[in-house]
Amino acid sequence: MRRIATALGLPAFAAAVAVSLATPATAGAWTLPQGEGQAIITTTATTAVRQGIGLPDISKSELELLVEYGMTDDWTLLVKSQIQSLELGPPVSRERRGFGHTEIGVRRALWRSDRSILSIEARARPLGTRDENNLFSSEDLDPEVELRLLGGRSFTFVKRDAFVDLQLGYRAHFGGAPGEAVTDVTLGWRARPRLVVMLQSFNTFTDTSAARPYDDARRHKLQISGVWEVWRGWSLQLGAVSTVAGERRAQEIGAIAAVWRRF
Repeated sequence: MRRIATALGLPAFAAAVAVSLATPATAGAWTLPQGEGQAIITTTATTAVRQGIGLPDISKSELELLVEYGMTDDWTLLVKSQIQSLELGPPVSRERRGFGHTEIGVRRALWRSDRSILSIEARARPLGTRDENNLFSSEDLDPEVELRLLGGRSFTFVKRDAFVDLQLGYRAHFGGAPGEAVTDVTLGWRARPRLVVMLQSFNTFTDTSAARPYDDARRHKLQISGVWEVWRGWSLQLGAVSTVAGERRAQEIGAIAAVWRRF
């Protein structure tokens, strides 16, 4: 998040905020300066109610590592990996534990000013770990490619630094599931010298040409969190996430915690 922090004039602790756009994990529009990097370890625990769409409930825990590095001032390399624990409720009562997707991607700055930036990002997700006898192992772990157009703008709100980050993209699945359009919005505000508060909206819309049960599937999530500088170069994030609307999707609610390290 050094990229948003730089645009805002935020203190050093805020350098990871732009990257912590949560699960689905995406990064902010700003690129990292050449030779600088950051690592974010995030744990998320959610419960998803799916009985309304004819499926058992799911309890999910994830541990995710995201590393970004500025190859040049305009090019940022990113790598993400995760470990998942998923449990299906009655009447199925099954479990899955293991590695989820590993992502590799790049972000390229197309245009920037003192307070604004426009960039593009591409990510590839190879095949995840499979178990053909497990209900979780089919579409969720199929290979994916995702392209995004990202824009960021810093400004002042009630005499304190703030930023907005908007992302538009498309996620192509190379398996049974259809493609998805994605729209993510993040608002950040420096409430205290060592505290940044973020409100985030994550939205997915399934390709309208998809057949049932995917047709007209959509999901809208909200996440609110705070990021505290606990030591120079170290920050802590705590927050809550919930599905606020959707069709043919699980209604999730849960909490997140993350540790960020700049290097």
